[in-house]
Amino acid sequence: MKSQRCAAWNFHLSQNVYRMRNRVILRMATAPVGYEFLRLMEGPMQRIKPVYLFFFVLLFAAACSTPTPTSPPSTKAAPTQTATPSGAWISLSPAHGNPGDSVTIDGYMPVLPASIQAGNPDFYVNVCWGGCADGLQEQALPTTWSQTDVGHFSTTFVVPSTAWLGADGPHNLTVGDYAVSIQYLDIGSTACADPSAKGCSVEIASGQPFHLDTAAAGPTCDKQDCGTLTLTPDTGKAGDTIELSGWAPLLELIGTTPSGYSGYSLVLMSGTNLTAQSAIIATNLPVSQELDGTLSGSFQLPQTGPNGVIGSGTYTLVLSADALINATQVKTSGYAPVVVASAPFEISAATAWAQLATANPLWIQPSASLLQATLGIDPANPQRIASCADGSISITVGVNAAKTSVPTAGVAAIVDSMGYALNNAQTPRCNAVTLDPRNPQSIYAVFEGASKQYGAPPEYFLGFYTTDAGKTWLAAPTPANDQGQTPIVERFGGFWNAGDVVQALYSGENSNQPNQAPPTLVLQTADGGKTWQPGELTCPSGGPCLRWSAAPGSISGMGAGLPEYVLASQDNGQTWTSTGQYAELHVDGPHQLAALSSSTAALISGDAQYPLQITQDGGKTWQPIDLPTLPGADVSTGFAYNGLQLLPNGNLAAMSPDSGTWYALTPGASDWCTLNLTVPGNYPVVLQPADTTVWFISPVDETVQGFPLTDFSCSK
Repeated sequence: MKSQRCAAWNFHLSQNVYRMRNRVILRMATAPVGYEFLRLMEGPMQRIKPVYLFFFVLLFAAACSTPTPTSPPSTKAAPTQTATPSGAWISLSPAHGNPGDSVTIDGYMPVLPASIQAGNPDFYVNVCWGGCADGLQEQALPTTWSQTDVGHFSTTFVVPSTAWLGADGPHNLTVGDYAVSIQYLDIGSTACADPSAKGCSVEIASGQPFHLDTAAAGPTCDKQDCGTLTLTPDTGKAGDTIELSGWAPLLELIGTTPSGYSGYSLVLMSGTNLTAQSAIIATNLPVSQELDGTLSGSFQLPQTGPNGVIGSGTYTLVLSADALINATQVKTSGYAPVVVASAPFEISAATAWAQLATANPLWIQPSASLLQATLGIDPANPQRIASCADGSISITVGVNAAKTSVPTAGVAAIVDSMGYALNNAQTPRCNAVTLDPRNPQSIYAVFEGASKQYGAPPEYFLGFYTTDAGKTWLAAPTPANDQGQTPIVERFGGFWNAGDVVQALYSGENSNQPNQAPPTLVLQTADGGKTWQPGELTCPSGGPCLRWSAAPGSISGMGAGLPEYVLASQDNGQTWTSTGQYAELHVDGPHQLAALSSSTAALISGDAQYPLQITQDGGKTWQPIDLPTLPGADVSTGFAYNGLQLLPNGNLAAMSPDSGTWYALTPGASDWCTLNLTVPGNYPVVLQPADTTVWFISPVDETVQGFPLTDFSCSK
């Protein structure tokens, strides 16, 4: 169904699963806007930041959504596709059985799909149970093509174990015969130049139906809202993790089960009017489903909705059948969920900024700078500042001082000898720069490149340093004790000032656990890069022992994440653990860690799901803090606190994206106040305090500019 392919596209983007590209293309055969968008944007989308990618998801979801029907959904027209091609066939083995059985499909195509002819083995099909138009689809199943008997192929699917919900309403799984067919997108064929043309989506029907010997055990479904939903706990506040369970008819499955995508999502709504568009608070909360219809999943309660901070009160969680969304109805009537189950939920208010007893921070740690221009500030001389430029690094001492230019041309040849290529080899431009506090001639910089042989993606962040102000450059040293399979140079995590030494950080192999940082390997130099020795991560000089991990060493592909994790130590830096918190560096910063007292610290990231979080136990637990709405901000877009950052005077600062006006939120205040300063262009910048000056890079002409810290106090 068209709606199924739209929902799958939404899933593909929001879950950031690059390896499923062909599967998504397959499922979008009859969604011209989706297919054309993917085809045209496949290259450019490699560099789209996830926050923008998220809005593409929302826009696409809006184009595919449907209001809640008052009766079971009406039957939709079948997608335009070929009938079973002449000479093509599939057979089932076995041809009868019980719910949950595995069935092998063998088949033959006299004319191979274009992608198989092109030698692409990554080929997927949908298996349709009860017809591809209104039946249940098990999607993106891998297909094996014979190497010796050209045209023969096979795949395997599992007989559903419970009722399913189609565009024409619910279907209980009873004894009898069921049509089985496969469907695939003949990507690369001339017919697919126009996705709506006949021949793009190919369906091959089985000559024999599958006979179900026994009916499905368990619940039956006689109406659309036949599902059940249980929330544990059924009350909470922003940031709390809620577990869900229940049952619903099968709707749409991808690959193996439990499916990470089920065709369902959770929608948080205010009140009990489940058809009112104005009641929608949050959408696309995840839910998984087994083949017997069992629902499972967990999610964190959101902090903001279309109208700002979500207040305390009674809400409803709705299990919505996203795969039944209808673009035509959305255009005329707007979006409302397709209700299959619902459950009440009580939300309590989070702690507000005005309730915190905060003072001037003990320290502020900015995250790594990989994609957003920032300055390198000398810890020993805060007036000495470095910035990246085309072919050089500029260094100044004070706002109006003359610039010293450090050439970076020598980096290109080293990168080439390592088997990589810079994006701008003729005039190498760094992504980040670090100054040595004891050796003015020593400069450390990060450059972006890709494989010389294969190109991007991935793109790598590579470290280099000079001990003679750019006359010669050297690649950052690599740890000798690394046991990882990925080349260590591709896991470089940035340079870090740690007292009198400069550290080169590397990530160990990832544990593949969600939101958990890989171990960090450290080399450090105390003599400006002449010698390097193994080192250790260190705690800040006061406050909780928290710090950033090594930065991610690469961007793996389309919309891939770029997380830098927050680490904590409970034993003064002897051992470190991941807190589960991170900053997404693809999202414009700044991202900050800041100690507010000896026991309290803040994580600040204005465009994140939770812009400000507080820990009072050294990073073990985190609590989102409610902030008053920024004047002029459109919270429904997700950009509620552009440029949010904490300053040494204890004020939060943020910028209105429309007017370019900067505001401050003083400790204990319940409202923002206007600041008397103007930053060129209506674009948030990273403010970098040093002594009594706040530095930034102009978004208009890339010049280094500064304001007195006193300018960030509220006007009288």
